[in-house]
Amino acid sequence: MHFCPNCGSTVYWLPEAAPSVIGVAVGSFADPAFNTPSLSVFEQSKHEWVLLDETMKHFPRLPDSE
Repeated sequence: MHFCPNCGSTVYWLPEAAPSVIGVAVGSFADPAFNTPSLSVFEQSKHEWVLLDETMKHFPRLPDSE
């Protein structure tokens, strides 16, 4: 993972299982018009108080790569 040197927030990461992918933290974008998420992963470990939009795709773990 790569972190902001000023605040320590995660900026991006390079997943070992998918070397052609760069994961970028949505919080890195300050634009309020930034697209809303279309899916949610790793829901098996989310807190019960986290409420997610029912219209997006939901995955308990990382979905299988195609």
